[in-house]
Amino acid sequence: MCFVNDCPADQSTQAIVVRLAMVGTFMLRRILQRSAYPPNYAEQMGAVIALTGRLVDLAGNLTSPDQMSAEGRQQIRLLD
Repeated sequence: MCFVNDCPADQSTQAIVVRLAMVGTFMLRRILQRSAYPPNYAEQMGAVIALTGRLVDLAGNLTSPDQMSAEGRQQIRLLD
């Protein structure tokens, strides 16, 4: 909601998200691949990992709220 309400950016949260985006999902995918889960469950969890990784990548690429234009804020309001 900070993107809509023009709150100051939380630098520690931004740093964590950027770090997670840089680390990626490789290790988690490797652990899942080596697990003893049934193939259908492993496939479902692989999809969850992919989606979560994509969401973290998108969050890491967002600009801070204080750098966002009024038009960008309006577009985010439409998503809410």
